[in-house]
Amino acid sequence: MKNNVSICLELIKKCCKGKGIEDILVVGCGDGKEALGIKNLTGAKVIGVDINHNFNEEVKKEVKLIEGNATALEFRDESFGLIYSYHVLEHIQEYEKALLEIKRVLKRNGCFFVGVPNKNRVFGYISSPISFNKKLLWNFNDWKARLYGNFSNQKGAHAGFYEGELFLNLSQLFSVVFPMRDEYYFEKYANKRSFIKFIKCLLLEDFFFPSNYFLCIKK
Repeated sequence: MKNNVSICLELIKKCCKGKGIEDILVVGCGDGKEALGIKNLTGAKVIGVDINHNFNEEVKKEVKLIEGNATALEFRDESFGLIYSYHVLEHIQEYEKALLEIKRVLKRNGCFFVGVPNKNRVFGYISSPISFNKKLLWNFNDWKARLYGNFSNQKGAHAGFYEGELFLNLSQLFSVVFPMRDEYYFEKYANKRSFIKFIKCLLLEDFFFPSNYFLCIKK
């Protein structure tokens, strides 16, 4: 199975035709390993930014990592040809401000790739590198939050976004928005394409696919 970074970069290259990947910003880079993976796969200049500064010391030798807030990015307008944010937006209370900042620092004709949890999912964390017991616990917490009406990012749940909800928000900011959920799962589970097509025929993909993905272009 391909890893998430390589899948996302393949989708980006297909849609953006390789343009704009010489300067990349990773918003919500965590310890920085994801940013390093992107650098190794693209050979591009990569900068990672995260509100927490628990960066891997070895990674810091290879990639520029900056402590910063996604709602107030300390970069000039139109600084990056590609901005990448993987399962970060749901953790930002004022995510609309973060999207405005991302648009501001994105170059014209640049690409913004974003992945978030699918709020309609029945199960999540399936491919996460955690124990089976922890996956059960996290899903139980999600179902409990739904039951008590607390299943929202604002209330601390790892809820994510409905696909249509985030598509509307992104479409108000970016000239072109491509929903990439189907393409992502076809790439990730290439040996299960027939099953994925079956799920889509039953119109159940919105409940089976645990995450939503979009690629946006700023004109």
